[in-house]
Amino acid sequence: MIYCSVTDVRNALAQGESSDTNTAADMSDTIIEDAIAEAGAVIDSYVGGPYGSNDYVPGVIQYWCRDVGAYLATLTWRKSKDLTSQDPVVLRYLMTLQLLQDVRDDLLVIASPGNGLGPDGGDAGPPDIDPTVVNSFPPASQVPLFVEWDYDLYGAGTRMNARSGRPFPYWGGKSRSDAPADTGKAFAVLDPGPPGG
Repeated sequence: MIYCSVTDVRNALAQGESSDTNTAADMSDTIIEDAIAEAGAVIDSYVGGPYGSNDYVPGVIQYWCRDVGAYLATLTWRKSKDLTSQDPVVLRYLMTLQLLQDVRDDLLVIASPGNGLGPDGGDAGPPDIDPTVVNSFPPASQVPLFVEWDYDLYGAGTRMNARSGRPFPYWGGKSRSDAPADTGKAFAVLDPGPPGG
């Protein structure tokens, strides 16, 4: 499916310039249209099929088609010579590809093909899709994010000894004999008993 125009791709490659841009924007309309058609097929493969004529097509699809089309046109223009990783065309392509992967993996929700809402979203306008929070961290039962020795649980400048599991005095990197006399902190260590007991 065609989701953007040749002008969209040309503007992404060389905005405001009409000729001799020394980019893929200098190629013929036919070659850019082929890149756009291929970009549409790539997008369709990630979103679950082409949008029909009676479907609402999210606006972001046009930008994704433009970015993928610009990348594919650039590969044709460069005769498949390597691009640098910091090339703006590559950066846009990689960003778009990441978003398409998020759509495929249900981490990013957009109106899907076959929604039947009409090109303008129907009477209600574009579909109201609630944002979804996806937590990429494993549950705390699998991997604890913090352990007790990350905190001064016993007060008075003590820290937990990771090896023995018991608190020890901590004076900001100094030993007890180097601690200033006027800290007002007692050097008492509470013994909670054996770890886990």
